[in-house]
Amino acid sequence: MDEQTYSSTIYETLKLKSTSELAAIWRENDHEAWADEAFMAIERILAERQKPLPSRELEPEMDEEEASEGVDTYHDPIKVFQIVTWMRWLAFALALSTIGYNLFYFFSTLGADLNLTLYNLLGAIYTLAEDLVKVLLLLGGSQLLLMLLDIETNTRQNEAGPDVE
Repeated sequence: MDEQTYSSTIYETLKLKSTSELAAIWRENDHEAWADEAFMAIERILAERQKPLPSRELEPEMDEEEASEGVDTYHDPIKVFQIVTWMRWLAFALALSTIGYNLFYFFSTLGADLNLTLYNLLGAIYTLAEDLVKVLLLLGGSQLLLMLLDIETNTRQNEAGPDVE
């Protein structure tokens, strides 16, 4: 169906409706329920009937996506601080458990062969270094969260204006 036929079909269909029905559709201004061509046809039909266009609703109803655009999307600083605290405690516990495990493992094999002791010492150092990286990642991640929270706070203050703190 080409555009001309589509528009004329809409026009002919709407022409069968009463003036009050057309006025109601025009006032509601619901572009999800009615195509733009329908509104053009209603305007034409009402003009042919020598009826004025009724005033429309000030704003058409918004869908969820449009309604959420004005919603404050900032994070709750208390929750961010709780996550940061949790990450720091986890880093501390991981560091203590790694050190404790490696010391226990090294001293439990200290009386054995010298080659085995050196091998265990290198293994303990490797495990300690590996877990130290995990600790640093947790601490760095917690610091990154704090930096992002500062950026968000500054953005919120800039959007609110210079007088708001």
